[in-house]
Amino acid sequence: VKLAKQIKDGCDMAQSNLRFLSLLKGPCTELASALPKDIPGQLPHLLGVIRVIWVNSEHYKSRERLTALFRKVSSEIIQRCCATINLDDIFDGKIIRSKAALRESIECCEVWKDLY
Repeated sequence: VKLAKQIKDGCDMAQSNLRFLSLLKGPCTELASALPKDIPGQLPHLLGVIRVIWVNSEHYKSRERLTALFRKVSSEIIQRCCATINLDDIFDGKIIRSKAALRESIECCEVWKDLY
């Protein structure tokens, strides 16, 4: 009986997490293909969805789970920025393009830091 209750509780938690975390599919898909200059415009919606999850999800109210979620978003933003910075261009002297990519990435990360 105890094991059956644990299994049912685990199943209920998984279904709840799936329901709430699936709200992130659209915003995260957009983020995964965005350029750094486009990311700041996407962040308010993404943070709004995370807030909905935090407020309404029974299992995502803990600091640890939210922190893990924000770390994943931060990592994706960093990856998107890194993808636009080409070290070969920098070392080949393509300064204008390189400075623009660096500037856009810095601005993107500053907006994320301010909103987060």
